[in-house]
Amino acid sequence: MIVLTDTTGITIKRFIGDANHARVGILQTALWVDGVRRGIRPIGKPGCEYTMNDCSDLLAELDCMERGV
Repeated sequence: MIVLTDTTGITIKRFIGDANHARVGILQTALWVDGVRRGIRPIGKPGCEYTMNDCSDLLAELDCMERGV
């Protein structure tokens, strides 16, 4: 699992070149599957910390979307 942070949020990927990823931004969380933003949900005030479990949960949700479950 790769977690990239910047000033506007975090991006979670399985591999460096992976196009499918989870993005936790300032105002929303979005899962990107095949270049299409899916699973968009607004978030209130984002937390300052994300645990590895939080990141793992997002990747599990992304797996379900990739498989069309």
